[in-house]
Amino acid sequence: MEKVAGLMKIAPDRTSSGHVVAVANGSKEQVRKQDNPRLGAPLDRVQAGTQMIKDLDLLNTKLTDHSQISFKDGLRAIPLVDLSIASATRHVISLIRPHLLGDIGRLIDYDGYLKFLEAQVSRYQNIFLVLGNHEFYGLDYHAGLKEARRLVEEPSLADAVILLDKTRWDDPNSALTIIGCTLWSAIPMKTSALIESKINDFKKIDGWTAQTNNEVHARETAWLREQVAQAAKEQGAKRQLLIATHHAPCVEGTSAPRDTNNPWTPAFATDLLDQEGWAGIHTWAFGHTHYSTELVRNGVRLVANQRGYVLPGSTTQKLSGKSHKFDPGMTIEL
Repeated sequence: MEKVAGLMKIAPDRTSSGHVVAVANGSKEQVRKQDNPRLGAPLDRVQAGTQMIKDLDLLNTKLTDHSQISFKDGLRAIPLVDLSIASATRHVISLIRPHLLGDIGRLIDYDGYLKFLEAQVSRYQNIFLVLGNHEFYGLDYHAGLKEARRLVEEPSLADAVILLDKTRWDDPNSALTIIGCTLWSAIPMKTSALIESKINDFKKIDGWTAQTNNEVHARETAWLREQVAQAAKEQGAKRQLLIATHHAPCVEGTSAPRDTNNPWTPAFATDLLDQEGWAGIHTWAFGHTHYSTELVRNGVRLVANQRGYVLPGSTTQKLSGKSHKFDPGMTIEL
């Protein structure tokens, strides 16, 4: 993705039988030197090339220069005090579960990535991590997967981070089922040469080609269909099915209108929802497109709350229309 990272937070809604979900995506930002009275240590000035990430008012931690962690679409977490959750549910905030929807950093910058996750584990009960394309930069695909699996097994993470790499997770305390993977998009072979020349994935992921991309896409799509079908058979249990992916599952409406007809758009989204096999999905959350939106496509609710790139000297995402701006207080109900 040249686009978005994301955070999704889920907390049991004690006022109903559902869940409250807050979704946020973030971007790289340069931060001036400042003191955080909650954490004590000052935050050093960001140097050229250093990628920084901070949770809104919760995490102001310097990523050491030697780690060179690349938070090109770095995550910004929703401050708990700003969550748009009814006051009756505020007491369950400690149970909130973030979903990191990819491009949180590069796995080759292992130590910095680990430090970020350690900071989140100290705050949340569980963290669900989806790998984006940037996670693989500087590595080949299989080496990236190996590093991701090693990462979530780190003792310091205390089994709190769940890697959604073709993974299904059933909440033991509710009817919520989460199914997640990267969902690499399908690259048309007739435009593959152009896309390979335009999209950094094919320059920065060792050995990555349109053909290997499409092979992974086919495997992930088949796996998703199988999992959704299996969950549909369990509807007697009235499961609430949430899909979490990095890439988008349809083209129309998931990117800014100006980008919809770009010849490299297939690197960001694939028209899956016009096909059969997706019945029973309540919500599908995605990132990767720099476009905040909420729509229904063939009965499936799509949600993206994306902040996009924030370049030095700017503080807002330039999008067309208020309804497509990043909303740090956005919530959805399951």
